[in-house]
Amino acid sequence: MIFLVVLTGLIITNYGCTNNDPVKEVTGKDTIEEKLVYPLETGTIVVWGENGTIQSVTFSESDTSYAIPNSSTDFFENWLNVSTNDQFRETPHVSKGKGYVHEHFDQYYNGVKVDGAGYNFHYKDGKMYFAHGYYVPIGQLNVVPSLSPEEAKNSFAGYKNIPIELVTNYISELLIKEISDETGKENSVTPRLVYRIYLFANHDNNNEVGYISAQTGKVLLTEPSWVDYSATGIVI
Repeated sequence: MIFLVVLTGLIITNYGCTNNDPVKEVTGKDTIEEKLVYPLETGTIVVWGENGTIQSVTFSESDTSYAIPNSSTDFFENWLNVSTNDQFRETPHVSKGKGYVHEHFDQYYNGVKVDGAGYNFHYKDGKMYFAHGYYVPIGQLNVVPSLSPEEAKNSFAGYKNIPIELVTNYISELLIKEISDETGKENSVTPRLVYRIYLFANHDNNNEVGYISAQTGKVLLTEPSWVDYSATGIVI
């Protein structure tokens, strides 16, 4: 039986549960305003993102509907249902609170980092009580670039009308990044293999970071640069 209840802008859906079942599932556009406490008294809360994947889970020990994951690997395999091509690499973090452990993982796909994707896990006395992040499902994507970083740099310099002889140095990073589709549909994005390019050039047009297709050399996206790369001798 499916129950759909709308309360103060929140859509709370229980799938196959009784009225007393404490599990809540909330759509990604909605927010949960109640304060996070440990352990949660009201049951497990699952928040879904706009891309159809889990955005966060607040676990409750009193809720027997779901088993609390005993590790990040357990969560990735049994909650996110990640692909065999996905890898999650932990970044170092020092937990300061007594009894608390916090972990952060960046998402990779066949060894290439997925920009802006990853997951965080929070434990109290060895039990996971909160998990949140952003997972990018990728079907099939060729991660072998057709262009070299040098070619991507030249493409971006040409796009910005910066004479190549003024480019004294550059930084490139091969990434997978979600890029808006050309269909014009709202919130429609596709994971693309790109080079993120930073140019070092004393030129007025050097005010953006470029994302260049690693297959075609086309500039797919630009973002404002928060560092003045028009200067020379900058140490990053």
